[in-house]
Amino acid sequence: MSSSSVGTGCPPGDCPSDSAGLDPDCCPGLVCSFGNRIQTGCRFGAQCYATGDHALWSTHQAICAIENPLKCPMFSSARGLCSEPGLACGYIDGAQCYCVDDGSGGGLWDCSSAPELGCPTIAPNVGTSCEKKGACHYGTCKSSSRFEFSCVKSRWTVKPGTECAAVCPLISPKIQEPCVNPNLVCRYGNDPRTLCRDRYDCKPFVFPFWLFDDPKCAPIPSGQCPASETTVSGPCAPAELICPYPNGAQCACVVGKSGPAWLCSGAPAVGCPTLAPTANQPCPASLNATVCTYGACVAKTFASLVCSGGGIWMPAGPSPC
Repeated sequence: MSSSSVGTGCPPGDCPSDSAGLDPDCCPGLVCSFGNRIQTGCRFGAQCYATGDHALWSTHQAICAIENPLKCPMFSSARGLCSEPGLACGYIDGAQCYCVDDGSGGGLWDCSSAPELGCPTIAPNVGTSCEKKGACHYGTCKSSSRFEFSCVKSRWTVKPGTECAAVCPLISPKIQEPCVNPNLVCRYGNDPRTLCRDRYDCKPFVFPFWLFDDPKCAPIPSGQCPASETTVSGPCAPAELICPYPNGAQCACVVGKSGPAWLCSGAPAVGCPTLAPTANQPCPASLNATVCTYGACVAKTFASLVCSGGGIWMPAGPSPC
């Protein structure tokens, strides 16, 4: 980061032609992007903001796969399987195709149409001059490349595509990869304590990107689990042992006034996943409006989610914990 005294260099003017020209005497509020990556979220972003009596440039560039046009399909009408997840392809009319990870190690083509009439065929850079009226859309939601560019006061501005549902990727994203739903929180893993699963946050910026947040939970101790949640009661050891069962039921060794004792919770509703899902993950249409409840507050395993009409797991209500 570089800094300057607030007040000089204002009002904001044009962004420089490249990131090397970022003037340390910046004006708070000035936002710029640089480069010509097809996937605009992979471009270098810079934002000047005020802190105390100084202004600072904050910069970031997401980590993305190398673009290789030689491996792209000839036309933007590509459909079906692809072999290199992360591959981004641009076409002469501004259409784009992306090989999106399907969660099993392979990929599926996801393509966008050309931007609106009068829009640049290549997405512009933020902060550069413009005359276009109306918005220009580029990229796709599934590839985390969907952005809307608008000409405001003769300068290009950008925001993530508002049509992109706030749903987590099927597999955990890579740190510093682009994302399109600022402040979206996604968790991955199989810990029965859902708040102890790996957490990824979509950090707001010129082009948002994923950050990892370690939940810092102690591991679940090992021990002998009861054969069934229906045949257990009384003292237990070790404390904080959690025992999940194939039907989604759980037993936990929780510490009470008389010492550690078994506390068991029943299976969730018919059709619910064995392992509690987490909010913002996709859910199947067959479970629409189904509420799935797991665990207990005292065991730190309580979770209650509903499969919303949009095909996304959402909290079923305020947590009682």
